[in-house]
Amino acid sequence: MHSTEKQLQIAVITDAHLPVESGHPDVTQFLNVLETVAAISTHVILLGDLFRVWAVVPPFDHENGSLVLETVERIGRERFSLVEGNWDFYVDRVYPDRFAAISQEGLDIQVNGGSFRFVHGHLHTGWKDRLWMALLKSGLAYRIFKTGWFSGFLQRLNRRFQTGMYSEVLDEGRLVDLCTALTAAYPSADRVICGHAHRMFSRGNVTILPDYHSTGLVWGYDDRDRYFRYTGGRMVEVLSDQPDDQVETLLLD
Repeated sequence: MHSTEKQLQIAVITDAHLPVESGHPDVTQFLNVLETVAAISTHVILLGDLFRVWAVVPPFDHENGSLVLETVERIGRERFSLVEGNWDFYVDRVYPDRFAAISQEGLDIQVNGGSFRFVHGHLHTGWKDRLWMALLKSGLAYRIFKTGWFSGFLQRLNRRFQTGMYSEVLDEGRLVDLCTALTAAYPSADRVICGHAHRMFSRGNVTILPDYHSTGLVWGYDDRDRYFRYTGGRMVEVLSDQPDDQVETLLLD
């Protein structure tokens, strides 16, 4: 049986795309995942797109966001950081002190003496995405949306997010382009860790992580890359290239 001491320097969960309906079992399980992952890692990064949509203005706000914040608070906010994705809005404006660090662009963290850059990835896939995010996440948009003047527009936008209309599919060519862009954007980083693409892919110093939503996978790092899945109340390590092949079980007392 393994020790309950922290075994990972860092753990990352990206693209959970959790449902927003109250009481949904997927959200309940995710809260258990957060607790279990925090028990075996020094720091946990939520790397964007936590919910199908999470914006801290009506009609996007929901109690599931509050449940995540409450879980983070109970475990210890100094143990968690958050990078906003393209389906997260205004979290950094409204809850800047609810995490150890929070950013729209990305985070630089030293891991085992190396410089790691953590980004969601949507800001490096094309100018249209950057423009769309700049408009929707601007301070002016936040203030206008809070007034309720555009409630009809926001309700239509909310429905589009819920049905996945803004999902982006990146083929291998675009994945290569994304890795090239990230390497150029962060030349001093030893590693760049990215989400958004819902694919497991690597090129050069860039690692694109698989999404939690469809795989249930959590990425961890100590002296090597490790992938885990929550099974039976514990984190089970799986091979990175064969996610269903269990290689180790971390048992927690």
